[in-house]
Amino acid sequence: MRMRRGRLKKKTSDGDGGAAPEKPPTRSWRRVCLAVACACAAEVLSCRRRVPAPAGFDAARAATHARVLASLGPRTVGERALDAGLAYALREARRVPDAEVEEWRSGRGAVDHAQFLGGFVGVYDDVACVVARLKGRAEGKGAVLLNAHIDSAANAPGASDDLLAVGVLLEALNYFSKNRPRRDLIVLINGAEETHQLAAHAFATQHPAAEDVRFVVNLESMGSGGREFIFRCEREDVSLALRGTTVARGSVLAEELFRAVLWRAARTDYAEFLRALPRAGVGGVDVAFLEDGYAYHTSQDRRVSLKSTASEAATLVDVVERLEGVEDDAEVTHGFVFFDLLGVVVVGYSATVARCLHGAAALAGAVEARRRAGSPAEALQAFGRAARAVFAAGLAAAAFGAVLSLLAPMRWYAGGVPAALVLFLPPAAFVGADEDALALWSLVCGLGALFNIGAAYAACAAVLGLLCRSLRPVALVVWIQIAHTLLGVAVPLLGRVGSRVPLDAAVGALVGILAGLIRTLTPPWPRPPNKRVSVSVLAGLLVAACAAPAFTAARPKRLALQHVSRDLEISRDSGLWVIPLDGSRLRGLGRALGRATPVACDKTRPPCYLEYPWFFPFADIVRGDVWLDAPSPDLAGDKPASLALARIGDAVDVSVEGPSHMHVVLRGDVRSWSFAGVRRAPEPRRRAEGVYLAQLTCGRARCSFRISVRVDGPLEVSLAAHRPVLTTEALENLRRDLPPWAVGAEWGKFVSELVLRSV
Repeated sequence: MRMRRGRLKKKTSDGDGGAAPEKPPTRSWRRVCLAVACACAAEVLSCRRRVPAPAGFDAARAATHARVLASLGPRTVGERALDAGLAYALREARRVPDAEVEEWRSGRGAVDHAQFLGGFVGVYDDVACVVARLKGRAEGKGAVLLNAHIDSAANAPGASDDLLAVGVLLEALNYFSKNRPRRDLIVLINGAEETHQLAAHAFATQHPAAEDVRFVVNLESMGSGGREFIFRCEREDVSLALRGTTVARGSVLAEELFRAVLWRAARTDYAEFLRALPRAGVGGVDVAFLEDGYAYHTSQDRRVSLKSTASEAATLVDVVERLEGVEDDAEVTHGFVFFDLLGVVVVGYSATVARCLHGAAALAGAVEARRRAGSPAEALQAFGRAARAVFAAGLAAAAFGAVLSLLAPMRWYAGGVPAALVLFLPPAAFVGADEDALALWSLVCGLGALFNIGAAYAACAAVLGLLCRSLRPVALVVWIQIAHTLLGVAVPLLGRVGSRVPLDAAVGALVGILAGLIRTLTPPWPRPPNKRVSVSVLAGLLVAACAAPAFTAARPKRLALQHVSRDLEISRDSGLWVIPLDGSRLRGLGRALGRATPVACDKTRPPCYLEYPWFFPFADIVRGDVWLDAPSPDLAGDKPASLALARIGDAVDVSVEGPSHMHVVLRGDVRSWSFAGVRRAPEPRRRAEGVYLAQLTCGRARCSFRISVRVDGPLEVSLAAHRPVLTTEALENLRRDLPPWAVGAEWGKFVSELVLRSV
């Protein structure tokens, strides 16, 4: 008689002679593993699903526009390449019949970034845009603003950020000229987004067409291709209009993360439009590419994908058509829900339905958790055990990351999300416990319903999955999508957030917490992990991490390289400043930086102004930067920047002249300031470093600004002038000495001047 192996189980008994609990069967665990693997594969494939462009929309021509513009090279404000790009966009827009097209240049203005990046004021003049308007079928219904930016970060061609969107908008003019929507369409190709949304503010506050805007569709990029993702949507009626679409991806979770946390460090034109447009309650969507964030703001952002172009065209046309049924005047509300299921269909419901559904699910889950536990006290204990299990998973992965940061930092970066999962999932899995998490999820879902949080849909899905086994796969899909999106954005992003943050521990904590949450939706493990095996696996992972490269040429290290000349009143010098933007600092660059000396000065004082490289305030996140002595940079025939102060009593007149990109740092007891030509200047706000920061930008090669300051006591003023597309022999020599995996990414290499004066 043949017997199938593993089918017969030996009976065991406990100390009282009763039957001991059987080990959890492996069959259900295998089914869950298969379901998780299928959900992961479906999520990855959904991000790569080909979405065709609408009939009549020439996606190939849109991609051609993007390639032609990318061939111009980096396009920063005030540079000839940007002017050439705007001229190309103007010429192509004028080919569209019935379109009213103009090249528009702003007057002088100022935007208040009160809490963004530590707080500063952006003053601008003569920023350029191309504005095109198509009349809709109905009169007096306002307009939908379609926006994309044509400028780029320094040293970046910006094919995905944001030329692909520019190409789509140029072809959208052609498409909608033959398929007129109900409302007017205003297409804005703006030329100053990378300088912190200056063109968006200028259009919203100075252009006459801004009065007509009812909705905004902003096309952005935080990556390089893939499928676009709707990550901002401020109004419930707009989100409900997206319900049922089969071409878009998005989630209210991203909207609420931006609104609650991320707005302090990341902004787009969409947020500036909603804040500055004359009409209150403007709605719309913010759409961005998320895939391959490694190319973002680097010289590698050259790829124009026809598949991504067609997908973005489909999303744009679908959103514009769905906005036709949305009324103009509606309040901005919160608590509504929208999310996509595997990129196939968008699910959405109102805030009222969300409160009822999430509240009912939380109540049902709490009742069932009480029944399973046997008493309220035991249900509370079950909640505590589940919460501790999730916390332990995150803590274990973070601790492993802390060890990794000492031995081999950033080794997850080059491998992307798969490498992060391979490194940090095992410690989370070995430590986490199998607990009944119904009480935990019910509480989270109930709090979401109570505080009107739309992202509670994810907790609701978990509750329903734990209540009904047939819904468990849906809950797993929802959470695997969330984990994939968060990690896909976070892993490349954490390579450029500064060197003070413990990045390895942060990635470990994120992976561990997500793994702990997803584990609550799976059955118990067939058997607990063997301690000896667990230790061996972790040791093997450390050895493998030490052998793996942290960076590659395709996924390079982020550095800022600046050739600086400093005029500090009592001394003058010049050199190369090298600033790392990740936790490994300058490890592995000893050969190229052998002559460098560590920067050892007060990071908030003007001599260390480059903790604000290119008007970006870095004083609180950068550590490990170095200085190499070098000859004064050649400005290629341009005049040096100048700073002059004149004081009468408590009034100080500050006169500034220099290139298109400058910033002024004031140290003193400043009571007020005003900028010549700006009608209403924002109030000065002291930053945490004890200084006042003003970014100065204009659309010409040579700019001048005048600032009137009221101050008690002495005033110290430093002017930093930047030439983002200018290079020098010293910079090029340093760049050649760097290994291929350290390419001077992000702001790259450029020339700066510092002038310090005091009165």
